[in-house]
Amino acid sequence: MEDVRGKTALVVDDEPNVRMYLQTVLEDAGLDVQTAANGNQALERMTEKKPDVISLDLVMPKMSGLKFFKYIQKNKDRADIPVVVVTAHAKDELGSEDFEKLAKYKSEGCRLFTLEKPVDAVTYVN
Repeated sequence: MEDVRGKTALVVDDEPNVRMYLQTVLEDAGLDVQTAANGNQALERMTEKKPDVISLDLVMPKMSGLKFFKYIQKNKDRADIPVVVVTAHAKDELGSEDFEKLAKYKSEGCRLFTLEKPVDAVTYVN
């Protein structure tokens, strides 16, 4: 695995226990971690420091993961950030439509990856 010292991850998830879990896993792997409970907070964090990678929940209040992703794709300074969508709603009525829309971005070459919850720490960081 690439040396990640000095790299920053932004974990965006509305569930506090998921944020804490992913933060711990990523910090244990050597990353600096910022967290946000929704897309609006994530945009604020990104003005403080541009992350090197984003872990993004799909279904969130205030600004969904898809809306946040579309927003950062419109900004050339942010569009190159790899995004890992981590969701429990890839196949249900809450998120399946948004999950399918993300496939379009993947096919266009965006640095977009997807994981379904629950996430195994070994899989997540490798």
